[in-house]
Amino acid sequence: ILAKLKAPLLYLSATLTPAPLQILAEAADISPHAVLASSAWIYEEFRKVFRDSIDFINLEKEAGDAAEIYLKNLRTEVCGVEPAKVLEEVCLDGLGAKVLVVTNTVERAAEIYRECADVCRGKGYNVVLIHGRMSQLHRSSLASKIKCASRDNKARLVVIATQVVEAGIDLDADTLITDVAPMDSLIQRAGRVLRHRLDREGKVVVSISQDATETCKAVYGNECEEAANKLAELASKCRYVDWRYGFPERCTAYKILFDAANKLGAEDLTYDVRSYESKLISGILYYIPGTPIDKRADDLEKLFRGSVIRGSVRIPFIVRYKGEEDVVEIPAWKAEKLKGFVKGIAFEVRNIQSSRELVLSPQEIGFKSFEHFVKEFEERPISVLRKLIRRLRTEDEAHVVFKGIKLDEKVYDEVVGIV
Repeated sequence: ILAKLKAPLLYLSATLTPAPLQILAEAADISPHAVLASSAWIYEEFRKVFRDSIDFINLEKEAGDAAEIYLKNLRTEVCGVEPAKVLEEVCLDGLGAKVLVVTNTVERAAEIYRECADVCRGKGYNVVLIHGRMSQLHRSSLASKIKCASRDNKARLVVIATQVVEAGIDLDADTLITDVAPMDSLIQRAGRVLRHRLDREGKVVVSISQDATETCKAVYGNECEEAANKLAELASKCRYVDWRYGFPERCTAYKILFDAANKLGAEDLTYDVRSYESKLISGILYYIPGTPIDKRADDLEKLFRGSVIRGSVRIPFIVRYKGEEDVVEIPAWKAEKLKGFVKGIAFEVRNIQSSRELVLSPQEIGFKSFEHFVKEFEERPISVLRKLIRRLRTEDEAHVVFKGIKLDEKVYDEVVGIV
């Protein structure tokens, strides 16, 4: 979309592979330029797409000493033990000062927190739980706490998290304990180990237990079993596994990542990208002047169910954290389970002089039930909100803003959020 609109675009990632990039470049009709910091064999993979449009930083030469120290100090273990059991052992034996546990679901993260928090605290660890079903203020507060504790060499810290730590949270861990996941996610998670200081022992433990694998498949799909098998094979044949530099080629997680990317159904993926590109660019961005906004919204919802970022929309729920009103974004399936705690659907109604909050039941705004509202919002969020705002707007109250679903204050737990 940005390329079609002639917008300057810079994309940064530790896990990008050439195959999907080539498909996007062809669909957008652009010739991207790359700055690549990698090993030589990864460079050769990218040359197949970029040819000579690459500024190459050879990490084997430029970061060889750092990579040698990293590989010498990092151990990788693939096992069938549940993360909670591994964490208890780490805390009891003091096997790491900064420990990160990453699960594939909120429920698993909360379960590990409940099982292990007391044990780890008893050994002097500060234990923090963070996930996506916490309010924005709550997550921000925890991120600051994690950052400070991570930089304190004397502090003992356990962070139990979901995918929210894969990017955006600056944590330098000694030990990672993680559910199995697709290789790009595992590389991001492992990137939190020995992040700033290489001169200490580090460990990556990947659980391929039945529960870890099943939750991985539920979230990511069937590629989880293949990732588990490939990683177990890699760990068994290599004394050291590289998660960062891309070499040695035989013993790096990037080899698994690139092999998986090369197996993508390129023709099917190309067709999907072309189809979306055609419908989105021609049908939505370049409408004939005068096309009603309702028509544009309807087309967008048919293509993306209202969200071009997520596979499904998140519904904002209003909670209170530390006495302040805040928002938690909840998937539709979880929203329906909270119906017994819903106080109403909240709007802010403004005029020139003042503003007021309006809390209405689903029935008062034209829905049969709360479940009916959630279903309609999930399928057609833009249309539903436009309809409600038009209905609530009056001549003297010109602005109506949807705030979210108001929850009973007792529902939100200021430690574990909404589980």
